[in-house]
This record gives sequence, structure tokens and C-alpha cells, in this order.
Amino acid sequence: MTWFMIIGNMIVSYFFTNGQVGLANNAFGAFFLAGISSCAWDLMVEGMKEKKLYSFWKGLGLFLLPILLALPALFLLGYLASENISPLMVQIIAFFIMAIPNILVVEGGDVMVYLGLFFYIFRRHRMAQMVTLTLVSLFVYLTDPTSVQWMMVFAVIPMYFYNGEKVVV
Repeated sequence: MTWFMIIGNMIVSYFFTNGQVGLANNAFGAFFLAGISSCAWDLMVEGMKEKKLYSFWKGLGLFLLPILLALPALFLLGYLASENISPLMVQIIAFFIMAIPNILVVEGGDVMVYLGLFFYIFRRHRMAQMVTLTLVSLFVYLTDPTSVQWMMVFAVIPMYFYNGEKVVV
């Protein structure tokens, strides 16, 4: 799904240019990395509970994968800093950086990936999820008070009232 978004963003940017502004938002990468982190968590917990060293190390490797995938992006970003680079090469490098989801380029950054992981860890404990969301919102506000991302704290209200049942209209 991430690649469809990247290609769609490129098509929209091609037909509707707005100076140097381009579309880069793509939540599917963050969802993907949160899913990988959740699988890694399950493998590590299984390895600890059943004393399976292989499962634990597999989970740890899977958990480190999004961080390790950021290394080529850092290398390519360093290459973009050179002044003698063509605009086409910039687009190609940007495509490859965005095509492989990593912790640096996903929507919301590492904070949203780890928030997804904590929601998974506390999936049976609604109050812990709400506290986690509140703490992450506070952290986001303290690191950048001008951002509106801290307003995600208001999602605590519907989380509190959700009873786990489907709504019948």
C-alpha cells in the first residue's frame, strides 16, 4: 500500500505543481512499521515465556529492522547534500528513500510507530492505552509546542466511552 501512495503522490505532484512543495505524507508506512514492531514483540515475548532463544533473537532482529533500514536513507540523504546533483537524481533518490519504510521517513516518525506498538502491548488494558496516548501527546507538545499533533490527546474521550461492541443504527 505504501508504494501505491508514493506513486499516487508522484502523479498528483506531476499534474498539480505548487512550486517546490510536494506530497510526502503516507500513514501506511507507519502502520507497516507498527505491525512489524508488534510481530517482533510477540516473538520476543514467546521467546521469553517458552525459553526459546531463537524466537527471542528473531524478534529482536525484526524489531531492529526499521532502524537498520534507516541507514541507507541516511547515506542517500548525505549524498543529497552535495551541490552538484541533478534534479532528476534528487527525485530518484527521494523515491528510494520513501519506498522503503524506515523509522526516519514514516508519517509521525518513530513516536507514532512506538505509539502503535504500545497500543498493541496494552490492547487488553484500555486505561493503559489512554495513559500512553496522554503521555505521548504531552511529549509531543513539550518537544514542539507549535505543532498541532499534541491534540491527539482528545482521542482519549472516544476511547474512554468505547465499550467494544458494534454500533447498531
